[in-house]
Amino acid sequence: MGIFLLSHSMVGAITERDSLFALLDRKDLKDSSRSTTLYNLAYYFSKKEPDSSRLFGKKSLELAMQIGHRKNIALSYSVIGLSYFNQGDYVRTMENYEVAKQLFEQSRDSAGMGNIYNNIANAYRKTGNVKSAIRYYFLSIEIKENLKDRKGLAGAYNNLGNLYNDQRQPDKSLEYHLKSLKI
Repeated sequence: MGIFLLSHSMVGAITERDSLFALLDRKDLKDSSRSTTLYNLAYYFSKKEPDSSRLFGKKSLELAMQIGHRKNIALSYSVIGLSYFNQGDYVRTMENYEVAKQLFEQSRDSAGMGNIYNNIANAYRKTGNVKSAIRYYFLSIEIKENLKDRKGLAGAYNNLGNLYNDQRQPDKSLEYHLKSLKI
């Protein structure tokens, strides 16, 4: 008889995934909730299984478009872009992020704009477009400050610190990493 141990985070991840799949199986689930659940599954799979992420993201997008759920349309484009980002396909990343950005801006969704600007900055950083990355990090930071989004602000400061570290600017890197830590 062997001993089988699961880490707490692994059990939590399995539970989250299984809960999302169980929710999808419900016949009484409203279409808007179904689209959100598909988006959550897409996000769940985005780092480790980008192809699965994209599949769920496209299903979420399709349903959101059918019912005219603008926020879920924007979120779906964002997570599809993230799936491409995690595969290193920055052209398709930016195509999807740009659509999400336009939708968030049109609907004046500040939280969505702050998140997509940070994602766009990350993509620009990966492609070496430092000037655009910095511009989008600061756009994200401004919104996150206004929203008092402490977690998002810490992440944006950390990303900016990483960019300055990449650029061999240790003083600026340290400045933004310390800002991130203070939050």
